[in-house]
Amino acid sequence: MMTQAMNDAGSRISRYFSLQLLVNLSYGTLVFVALSLIGLPHAALFGSIAGLLRFVPYVGAPIAAALPTVLSLAVFQGWMQTLLIVGTFVILELVTANYIEPHIYGRHTGLSSLAILVAAAFWTLIWGPVGLVLSVPLTVCLVVMGSHVPALEFLTVMLGDQPVVAPSSCYYQRLLARDQREAGMILDTCLKDASLETIYDSVLIPALTMAQQDRLQGDLDDSSIDFIRQTTRDLIDELGFRNAPEPGALPPIRPGAERPPVKVLCVPVRDETDELGAMILAQLLELSGAQSVAIPARRVDEVLASVASENPEVVFLCGLTPFGMARAHRLYRNLRGRYPRIRMMFGIWGYNEDVSRAAQKISRGETVSISTTLADAVKQVLSAAGEPLLAASPANSAEHAA
Repeated sequence: MMTQAMNDAGSRISRYFSLQLLVNLSYGTLVFVALSLIGLPHAALFGSIAGLLRFVPYVGAPIAAALPTVLSLAVFQGWMQTLLIVGTFVILELVTANYIEPHIYGRHTGLSSLAILVAAAFWTLIWGPVGLVLSVPLTVCLVVMGSHVPALEFLTVMLGDQPVVAPSSCYYQRLLARDQREAGMILDTCLKDASLETIYDSVLIPALTMAQQDRLQGDLDDSSIDFIRQTTRDLIDELGFRNAPEPGALPPIRPGAERPPVKVLCVPVRDETDELGAMILAQLLELSGAQSVAIPARRVDEVLASVASENPEVVFLCGLTPFGMARAHRLYRNLRGRYPRIRMMFGIWGYNEDVSRAAQKISRGETVSISTTLADAVKQVLSAAGEPLLAASPANSAEHAA
């Protein structure tokens, strides 16, 4: 652990000094160009001095600005050139110290922009000018210690640039606060950097899993769980509507194929929360070009009746963790008994345990396909579209009964 911490700290501090050299060289170059345009003699000398003095944080730049300002008073007539020189240093310093340095140093050293400013004040108070010069390297070492030593993790939380709360937890917290507007804003923010599939897998599914676990533990009352389910259902509808392509723009699953898109029946295993997972899967399949239908959570005989009426090529049983293994086995056994040649798939969203063992519990010996993410489920359905499938038609049921 100590070796990893030392390597991490050395790497971050090395990046910091390299970036500091690059920033100060750029600063000195801009000073040289500005002074040359103004017409001050020895502009290259003053640009070099400005670049060197900027290695002294906060006080180096005013000293570098004082030298050419004093010379301008002796060289030029009037105040125009002097004011231009002072304005050049003020603008460069404001932009560099308050915008460029905090963002660049923070992004490459693992510190937040606020931590860099607070660290400068703190270490200067403790050690004076020496603490000011070493403020960023010392703070980087503290953040690295916090990331490797569990007892010091609060340092990484306070000073680091990584978000402490995951978007899924933020979304769930907004649902607990019954704030649908901010919950939707969290999803909109995430959609700027990720696809719809990724948002569902990384935000909505973990949040619904947390709600399901809290409900089973008795930490959520009925009104809260109803609000969470209804709000999530509304947001899923809204996201699907906004991401739907124009009519006729859906790509075919198999270019050049004569057979129509594969028809999928998404069946929730247990309750209304599993219905949301089936609803999301059906929406993603529709956006990908498949023909999909999501049904509510029903009794086994009603599920069999839905399969007979919808006549799908693929039946996709899905649910969130904690997953109802016994219920899934009962559905699988009845569907397989009624429709032996229908293709069946399973989705256990957010499942982190042994998938093969879960498949064994559900099928009791037969080979079944289990997906743990919605993105993987969509890929499996689309890949199955190119294989020969047999729908659950009444003829098949009659043949099996005979």
